[in-house]
Amino acid sequence: MKIKKGTILLVLIVLIIGIIIGSQNSIGSSNYFEESKNEFEQNITNPDNEYTAKNNQVEGNVLSKVAVKIDEKLNDLLTSLLEKIA
Repeated sequence: MKIKKGTILLVLIVLIIGIIIGSQNSIGSSNYFEESKNEFEQNITNPDNEYTAKNNQVEGNVLSKVAVKIDEKLNDLLTSLLEKIA
């Protein structure tokens, strides 16, 4: 019974930490879209609007490149497993 309570408490703590981390969208490059959207909305509400589009592509950093490679490897692994099953 103590193990179940400890496990449930640990899971709740991990979920709360995840919610806190996920709600911080104003830190780093995670709010890039929001900033671009706000700038666009300010430009299009101007009556003398001569808006020119700019390249709104986010550049990756080391962590995002590693995450993309891991995602590709996992995708390849799951695809091969599903092919063997089917």
